Amino acid sequence: MVRLTPMGRATCDRLDVNDDRYQGERSITEARSLWVEAGWHPPGDDPRQSE
Repeated sequence: MVRLTPMGRATCDRLDVNDDRYQGERSITEARSLWVEAGWHPPGDDPRQSE
């Protein structure tokens, strides 16, 4: 994940989403796919989606 804002950096750090210790761990990928199915991800105001 790209950490663009202080809140984004804190969130990534807290959730360990960019942590190399979890290589091969599918929990983040599986959770994100559930968020996409539920319509929670990506957020509608995500600046990266307009690129």
